[in-house]
Amino acid sequence: MTIYKNVIVAVDLEGGSEDVLSKAQALLADQAANITVLTIVYNSAQMYDGGMGAGIYNMAGSTVDETEIRNNVLPKLEAMAKEFKLPNHHCEVGFGRATNTILEHAERKNSDLIILGSHGRHGLGILLGSTANGVLHKAQCDVLAVRLSE
Repeated sequence: MTIYKNVIVAVDLEGGSEDVLSKAQALLADQAANITVLTIVYNSAQMYDGGMGAGIYNMAGSTVDETEIRNNVLPKLEAMAKEFKLPNHHCEVGFGRATNTILEHAERKNSDLIILGSHGRHGLGILLGSTANGVLHKAQCDVLAVRLSE
């Protein structure tokens, strides 16, 4: 019996992805779900390009080659997904703020589950918010926040 049909597994290549992929593997091993392994590249240069502080930061006219970034990141993401033997998966690289990009992907793919990592930060980290917190409170589907090991 398939519980979930379309799942986003959001990983941060800078840390914690093994915990998230391990949990996804355990949960989805006998599922027939379509799994999207997603990582987000946040580029602050895009935010300042086109006038919003571009002159101050000497970024006027700067561009980010998303194709080059995607071509560098996708093989790493694919190798991780294969290492964790995620069934019926494909990998994607998104660009922008992590919370918004994850939610946009989930909506576009009609996802019924998002799996992502959570550092479980306290104090100021909670006050300022985090990706997991933002996704958890705004997602239109189930969210599994995996506690990341230290």
